[in-house]
Amino acid sequence: MNILQHTLMEKIGHENGFENIIPNLDDKVLLGSAQHRAQVTISLERDEWLLEVTSTVSRLLSSELVRSFMSIPMQNVKFVVSTTDELAKLLRRAAKLAKALPNQAASDYEDQVQEELAKYPDDAIKGTEVERMVRQRIGQKTFRNAMLNYWGSACAVTGIAVPEVLRARHAKPWADCINDAERLDELPATSA
Repeated sequence: MNILQHTLMEKIGHENGFENIIPNLDDKVLLGSAQHRAQVTISLERDEWLLEVTSTVSRLLSSELVRSFMSIPMQNVKFVVSTTDELAKLLRRAAKLAKALPNQAASDYEDQVQEELAKYPDDAIKGTEVERMVRQRIGQKTFRNAMLNYWGSACAVTGIAVPEVLRARHAKPWADCINDAERLDELPATSA
């Protein structure tokens, strides 16, 4: 890969959710982000770009990408794309999925809950309804944002792309969930 191709890959990554270029070998570009945990490696082979997800969420993320891009051929565990437009679409979807996958949503949820609860004095939330109300609001916003990212800001059933009228539906009622991870076990966002 020459310097111009290398720079082009960095630019496409930056524009599509991978703003960090991780130092790597000359023949590959390794991209990451501060906004999600996914990393991708891009290499060039016979005028085709090979993209591989190389992070801790790679298995789940890769399977979702395969489902989203069934028309893109694969070589081992790498997506094979022939145009930079295809590569940009693949990177953009990978970044959105990395932010919306259940383990990422659960992590974001916990961080937001702890941040919100830290604003209240300890005696104001122990043994009261306040903690549940705050936790529910924070979790719902995180859940909704994850669903909007996952489904491309459209209803998974009808395809309506008006986020203002979409509701994020839980697979199990919030009150019946036994832990935070279950609260993020999702059904698609649907139109109201």
